[in-house]
Amino acid sequence: MEPSDSKLIRLPRRVRRIVLAASVIGIVGQTAGAQTPTVPLRRLGPVVATFADSLGSASTVRPLSDGRVLVNDPARQRLILLDTALASPAIVADTTTRTAKAYGEGLTGLAPFSGDSSLTIDRLTGAFLVLDGSGKVARIIKMPLDPRSPLGFNATPVGVDHAGRLVFPPPPTIFLSLLDREFVGDTLMRGPDSVAVLRRDLVTNRVDTIAMLQAPRVRQAVTRRVNGGNGRPAINPIQSSDDWTLLNDGTLAVVRVRDYHIDWVHPDGRVSSTPKIPMLWRRLTDSMKVAIMDSIRARDAAAGMGRDDDSKPLAQRRVYVEPSDLPDYWPPFAPGFTRGDAEGNVWVRANRVVPPDGSVAYDVIDRNGQLIDRVQIPNGQTLIGFGPGVAYLMSRNGATARLSKARIH
Repeated sequence: MEPSDSKLIRLPRRVRRIVLAASVIGIVGQTAGAQTPTVPLRRLGPVVATFADSLGSASTVRPLSDGRVLVNDPARQRLILLDTALASPAIVADTTTRTAKAYGEGLTGLAPFSGDSSLTIDRLTGAFLVLDGSGKVARIIKMPLDPRSPLGFNATPVGVDHAGRLVFPPPPTIFLSLLDREFVGDTLMRGPDSVAVLRRDLVTNRVDTIAMLQAPRVRQAVTRRVNGGNGRPAINPIQSSDDWTLLNDGTLAVVRVRDYHIDWVHPDGRVSSTPKIPMLWRRLTDSMKVAIMDSIRARDAAAGMGRDDDSKPLAQRRVYVEPSDLPDYWPPFAPGFTRGDAEGNVWVRANRVVPPDGSVAYDVIDRNGQLIDRVQIPNGQTLIGFGPGVAYLMSRNGATARLSKARIH
């Protein structure tokens, strides 16, 4: 029996379920990635340089051996070269008549090539532009178009292996192409369970697979009409998939989400595995999964984002993955953020407790697969690259971005 003077408010069952689901998300998110406390979390070292000018975007930087850095700013259609202090910008390519260095329809990506040279792609022609250490276009590599190739037009490499072959991320799934040719209507399609990291030989144009990855659980609402079609991805609040990065010596590091260890594809083609990273695994029960998805739907409805008209084509509605699509265990890391530093260590963005200011933490794993460091990245900063002893960060303020450089220690 409750006290007569109690001020306890009895919430409706539906609201109590939403609150419970939010609590589940918060509790699991705080504890699931908890690391056995053998390696303390520390802050990234101090910022030592900041580019005075703002950028439209700076998701790709290319540090050179002498400390200078190339920056691709596609939002403002320019490629710039900065000195070691992130100052004295030199325009490599833009769209102004003053420089006569045409950025064209856009240069995609900025990957290490041979030595201090870099590789970018002309989106209009699909040709590879090789930039030398001074940022000048040294040569252009035109590749024949092959409609049978698993790499689409303008596929962007992340670097090269020891033999000079370009390494590419898994190509996006084209759901419409998977439909039967006779199909017309609406459907909710499930994505593949695995995807491939690919490489391309610049001499023979041959494309092969380096490694297979466990893919994130993806669904897409697809509408096909006689004269075309479109699709819309389903919302998945808990992404769980393998991740990977290409190290400076051409070694591919594949971080496995199932048991949190790294598989290494060495330059000589040999594959090895290193031990599991210690984790306190937290299970997501079926009831938790249902509660989480219910809370996400309720949140979107309260924000006015979930009130789609059923008369709309499926691909125009707000759709969600099934509760069964969520992982059975809270994933140990967030996919899409793994990076390799200049010393050959792998930085993996961890799902673990961090200070409540929005900061994120990275596990730093050496070539023996050992956790050697845990580093907190400042709130509002995104880790986008490394140079010797330094990390490059990007922060956003509305439509502009700021590039800075910090010491790792």
